[in-house]
Amino acid sequence: MQVDAVVTDNKGKAVTDLKAEDFEVLQDGKLQAITNFSFIDVKESAARGFPARPVAQPRGIGPPAPPLPPTGFRPQQIRRTIALVVDDLGVSFDSIVRIRQSITKWVDTQMQPGDLVAVIRTSAGMGALQRFTSDKRLLHSAIERVRFTTGRVGISSFAPLEGAAPAGSIDTTVFNQEIEQRYTVGSMGAITYVVRGLRDLPGRKSLILFSESMRLTYLDGRSQLVEERLRRLSDEANRSSVVINAIDPRGVAYTGLTAEDRTSGLSPQQIS
Repeated sequence: MQVDAVVTDNKGKAVTDLKAEDFEVLQDGKLQAITNFSFIDVKESAARGFPARPVAQPRGIGPPAPPLPPTGFRPQQIRRTIALVVDDLGVSFDSIVRIRQSITKWVDTQMQPGDLVAVIRTSAGMGALQRFTSDKRLLHSAIERVRFTTGRVGISSFAPLEGAAPAGSIDTTVFNQEIEQRYTVGSMGAITYVVRGLRDLPGRKSLILFSESMRLTYLDGRSQLVEERLRRLSDEANRSSVVINAIDPRGVAYTGLTAEDRTSGLSPQQIS
């Protein structure tokens, strides 16, 4: 199991001289042995061996072009390998805009020299694993392809209550949950594929998952398939030394009643 830790002093500055013996890792109350320990500086102003290549620009023709990204990475020069995975099968239309803005801001302001980054969509299938790159132009192009996709979430994160179903109407709850389950399994399969692709890449490997809906329990014991895929994903992440961090793009979501909800004919338990 690989664990990240960020340690700062009372002024918010990173403490860089810690050793493995300064940490204790407990699991179920039992002290675990630390077998590997390393400090990674993600705030260096420039990575060694990454000189930018200037681009010649004719005089009098607009501002100078940005320098081309560094090429020819050696494994020891790569400090972080990061997969930004947008689970567009489980993200509402409202959240897609926020995700694109967040990733764009991170690429422009937080991406460091020596980072290899990819922007991946779970709906893109096996071709989603684009080449990891340090070229921000390629990353911006990938961000532009992040759009709303019909999946297990609709236009809004929370569908309004529609009141009691009319007499004689068909209850589609089981069917809707079956569709949702299949989309969840599809998302986990895509994430597992990305994690497997990270196995042989160098650097500190992280997968940042943007998703707002990934149900793990279903009625009638149909959770077995999802749980199996989840165990497979966890095992693959451990074998590949990949840390997965999940981000809910909705932030703090309000789950109470709103003016859109119709509660006529519903019991208090159904409303809850």
